[in-house]
Amino acid sequence: MATALKAGAALASAKIDPATYSTRAYRAGREFLARIEALVPRLASRAAEAEALGRVPDASIEDLREAGMYRALVPLDRGGLEMDPASFMEAVVKVSEACPSAGWVGGFFGVHAWQIALCPPEMQDDFWRNGPDARAASSYSPTGKVRSVAGGFILSGTWAFCSGIDHADWIILGGVVADGPHEPEARSFVVPRSDYTIVPDSWNVAGLRGSGSKAITLDEVFVPLGHTHLVLDAYRGTDPGLAINEGPLYRVPWLSIFYSAIGTCALGAALGGLNWFVGDARTRVSPLSGMPAAANPFMHVRLANGLASAQTVRDRTLATWRAMYDTLCQGEPLSRVDRLKSRFEFADATATGYQALSEVYETAGGGAISSAKPLQRYMRDLMAMRNHPTATREVFASLYVQALLDIPPPPFDKSTMGALAIHG
Repeated sequence: MATALKAGAALASAKIDPATYSTRAYRAGREFLARIEALVPRLASRAAEAEALGRVPDASIEDLREAGMYRALVPLDRGGLEMDPASFMEAVVKVSEACPSAGWVGGFFGVHAWQIALCPPEMQDDFWRNGPDARAASSYSPTGKVRSVAGGFILSGTWAFCSGIDHADWIILGGVVADGPHEPEARSFVVPRSDYTIVPDSWNVAGLRGSGSKAITLDEVFVPLGHTHLVLDAYRGTDPGLAINEGPLYRVPWLSIFYSAIGTCALGAALGGLNWFVGDARTRVSPLSGMPAAANPFMHVRLANGLASAQTVRDRTLATWRAMYDTLCQGEPLSRVDRLKSRFEFADATATGYQALSEVYETAGGGAISSAKPLQRYMRDLMAMRNHPTATREVFASLYVQALLDIPPPPFDKSTMGALAIHG
């Protein structure tokens, strides 16, 4: 099948020893997680500040940098950790338990760097020119204009929902090239900070306020061909960056790693809210009945179900990542069923996290809406995540089952990034 990842051939040509590669990557992941664990209390102490600022505080961005969040999935020869993706996603959970906005932005910075490793070598040279911790925000929806010119493209217009843009060195923008000699094709365009303008006061929202997902504008900016990533290459497994980044990490499906960063952030936010609720319920007393909240048997059922659901889906998500990664490390391709199953699970993670906390929130009492209490912030952040396109559980359930039933997908539409979601 055209979309099958050529992992076996790649490992053979690269002369990578699978056992050595995997052992080193998992060791790097464990060491990284230990650093993340150590900084979680500091991130939690700044969660309210993130919401007040409308962006992740500078100190939290720096903490994540020192821990290796931005270089976790960066190639070794660029100074990165090139570690296993399950450890990275577990870190997103832990960071999001402390501060969902920090988990959201940190997760995106990490997976965007992974995408840069798929781009042409000249893009990688420019992106990591000053070290492995370069950060890119993104807005993949093709809302701006793209025009072909000699050597590249001219971009103009506005792109919204650029999470972490205040702390980004680059931005990855989605666009459709419709004026070429062939049918329209979707690309990602990587643009440096000097070439775009952040739209002031463009992030006034109820949830994920601390993510600072503002809009940006471009005014006739030239983007060289070598600073783009063709969606058709991702579909075929012919990304130009694979010529130099031959490790199994870069054979992971693009949208799987992107979707998982969102799903694990949602699970972290849900677990953070649930854990806060447990601490509050130990001492809270109803002002109406005088009864301790902890004595409410109906709350017990909801809390037990919520914790079990979120923890189970977290463990399943991480297990799925380990299984996919191990398959690739063994030189085997991922099947269409593997890829679409993972896509469904990552969408399900966001939906389950939202449901788990919302059912418990209903038993939290009127005081839960106080802006001084973190529970309402966790709830609002999860509401925002649940409305992200990657969280449409029903759509991805259907795609997964179609693959299980051997129902062929429609022809690949290279004019939209969404085609990757359908084809795995």
